[in-house]
Amino acid sequence: MLDCFIFINRGGFFNECLNVLLLKEGLGRAADIPGIHPQPGHHWTFYKQLLKAEVCAQKSKKGIWEEESQLSVLKNKILSNRILHRTNQFINSLVTYWKQFKT
Repeated sequence: MLDCFIFINRGGFFNECLNVLLLKEGLGRAADIPGIHPQPGHHWTFYKQLLKAEVCAQKSKKGIWEEESQLSVLKNKILSNRILHRTNQFINSLVTYWKQFKT
């Protein structure tokens, strides 16, 4: 969790907040930590900026908000199937036994 504000100087009056940039790319989530900031006005203003950046990444499906393709979902379900895993173990043990029996 990043509980600080990091600004990048882009020259002159142009500064960008690294926190907002990370959230816009979908590389994190905004989290409200009540009671930490003594000036709630500034905290809420900045928190709203973070939330807007997070929503932007969600709509763009960037980073952690990216949806998996149907093929990836199917592949993960097949690979995590217990029956398939047990069958694979059984076949491997048969192959090992057959190699020992053959020699």
